[in-house]
Amino acid sequence: MGSNLHGQLGIDDPVETKNSPILVDKLPTNRIQIVSCGGNHTFVSSDDGEVFSWGEGCHGALGTGKLQDQFAPVKVNFPGNTKIVKIDSGLKHTAFLDVTGRIYVCGSNHQG
Repeated sequence: MGSNLHGQLGIDDPVETKNSPILVDKLPTNRIQIVSCGGNHTFVSSDDGEVFSWGEGCHGALGTGKLQDQFAPVKVNFPGNTKIVKIDSGLKHTAFLDVTGRIYVCGSNHQG
């Protein structure tokens, strides 16, 4: 619930706000184990390490290689068979920790 101006609710609906909880039903899996919310974007990861994002795309904050806002979950691709085990989102960036201890990042490096 809250603002959906940039798609940060992930409900595939351009409605500006929701006053009560609503299901994010466009995810291709129900086995979500990690949720991380940034300024206007959200990331989730499934139990098999797949990552999905939605919300404000400026500065590359969604990790999709595009700058457009996403109103529904989009898969984030990592090299090889990378399995993400932790996600931490900031205002306009996100960091990912994989099972081997490597860190991936996307988004703004403005305050770097």
